[in-house]
Amino acid sequence: METVATTEKKPHVIFIPLPSQSHVKAMMKLAQLLHHNGIQITFVNTDFIHKRLLKSGGAHSLDVSNGFRFASIPDSIPRSSE
Repeated sequence: METVATTEKKPHVIFIPLPSQSHVKAMMKLAQLLHHNGIQITFVNTDFIHKRLLKSGGAHSLDVSNGFRFASIPDSIPRSSE
């Protein structure tokens, strides 16, 4: 009997919300819904928004399950405005 190894790829969605509070929250909810349906998610924020999410939710607020990851990109906002 012959065995064929198949690697099934899961769909992967990358979210890059407009950096304003309501857009981030709405896209986060959509990302969570898609993730619960088996889709891999990468959620990209600016450094400023990423730090605000950590600050508002706690140090482990962005620790999520396998298949959902966060990434941040530089935003050139001066540190004094944090």
